[in-house]
Amino acid sequence: MTTLKNILFGILLLAALSVSAMGQKQDPKKPPPKEPPPKVEPVPKPPPRDQRPKDDKPKKPGFAYSFHVRVEEQGRGSA
Repeated sequence: MTTLKNILFGILLLAALSVSAMGQKQDPKKPPPKEPPPKVEPVPKPPPRDQRPKDDKPKKPGFAYSFHVRVEEQGRGSA
């Protein structure tokens, strides 16, 4: 009985492998080549109508240094 199970298992395994190998064949019909996508060229933006000179805007400070000095005095009553 065990031998019969092994033979049937081998036949089923061989059948499953052959079916999976047939599924991996190359397709003789190839799809038609795709045409290249259309090119989209950006339209240049017109300059804004309200152009103020750059001097009208307040300028931000570039970089500022800040020093904090802490002076401690020794108390007079401490011994």
